Amino acid sequence: FVTGIRHDISLSGPITDERSYLALCKRSDTKVHRSGGTDYFAFPVTLGRRILAIMPDYVMGAAAWDNWLHWAAIKLSKTPICTLSKPKILHPRHGYRQLGLKTAKSIYEHPAVRHNMKIYKASKNKAGISGGRWKYS
Repeated sequence: FVTGIRHDISLSGPITDERSYLALCKRSDTKVHRSGGTDYFAFPVTLGRRILAIMPDYVMGAAAWDNWLHWAAIKLSKTPICTLSKPKILHPRHGYRQLGLKTAKSIYEHPAVRHNMKIYKASKNKAGISGGRWKYS
């Protein structure tokens, strides 16, 4: 199981190809997202099946589901790995207008997020990407 911390960046236009992405990676104004800002996950199909077999009814992509996934990685993966800087994964800063929300804080009013938070708060199975059995690279 591999996950990594994203680097937030402000964009002035689209990323159109590998060259423009690599140029953005060299910018000094990217900011490592606070702990929990993981946006990618890689694992073998066999581990994915085991994870899905025990996963609660989360909405993937909405807040809190990835924290549960971190717990599953610690419990089910031989060596869970968290990459801190390489590869450098860029995440454009954005609002939430596409979801009909006015501010970033109002994301917690979205029905999918409220659903996930209800499950997460009631669960004993929580983890982040610090401590535990994580191997950092």
